[in-house]
Amino acid sequence: MIDKEKVKKSFSKAASGYDTASALQKEVVKELAIYLRNALGERACVGAFGAVRQTAYAAIVPEGQRVLDIGAGTGALALALKAMLNKAEVVSSDISYDMLKKAKNKAGLRLFATADFEALPFAENSFDVVASSLAYQWAFKRALAFREAFRVLSPGGTFVFSTFGKGTLAELKESCVLACEARLKAKRVGFVGFADFAEIKSCLIAEGFEAITIDMKVKLKNYESLRSLLSSLKAVGANIPACYEAPGLSGAVMLKDASRIYEEKFPSGDSGISATYAVMYIAARKPVNG
Repeated sequence: MIDKEKVKKSFSKAASGYDTASALQKEVVKELAIYLRNALGERACVGAFGAVRQTAYAAIVPEGQRVLDIGAGTGALALALKAMLNKAEVVSSDISYDMLKKAKNKAGLRLFATADFEALPFAENSFDVVASSLAYQWAFKRALAFREAFRVLSPGGTFVFSTFGKGTLAELKESCVLACEARLKAKRVGFVGFADFAEIKSCLIAEGFEAITIDMKVKLKNYESLRSLLSSLKAVGANIPACYEAPGLSGAVMLKDASRIYEEKFPSGDSGISATYAVMYIAARKPVNG
């Protein structure tokens, strides 16, 4: 289960070095911006990574309308939103004040709110677009988080976000399970449960959204070792329970066992190890009469 306070502390600690460690997150932001561009330009599109319409997207969200970036981090998505929707007012929100302090140094960003996406401090129907990149996998209550996005959206407004899906860090999970099984004769290991397509879509529908489209890109990244993978996750604030936290066992022993298993089962093409990130890109709309 997600521990909200641990998530907040992890991201706050990672704020100072986040920009240099977040190559994957920046890659996803760029792809999410394309997804949003298509969602705004052609709401009924299926597979939004297809042909891009030649549209003046800034005109779709005209001056005076508002865009909310949830889980803004250090501001990468907010900057992309401002560049694409240059007539709109962009508000950045994040559970970590330290992250927002970093975002405040970014050019052109001036509206911020320290906020939990399960309890947004905004009135109903406040925004024409709600966007978020790689934040919702940390929701303690996914339905409540989606409900809040629905609440603050204006009728007819667009909700676009990316999130890690099922299969993300599958290699890490399997290595942890096998290491614990060997030492404890048990297969159960605490690990973040990433949602699949059906879970996300069902939850969005239950909260009132319509016209839902979902795409997935599977990204394979290479690391020198399990230790370097865990260090990279920690550097961006990812609070991933690992097998070496198993009760009653030495962390060093468990890390060594998991590293050996990981290197044997999931080597990269050159040297080191590989890790899977299954990134889902989702667009949905609040009904006009919502």
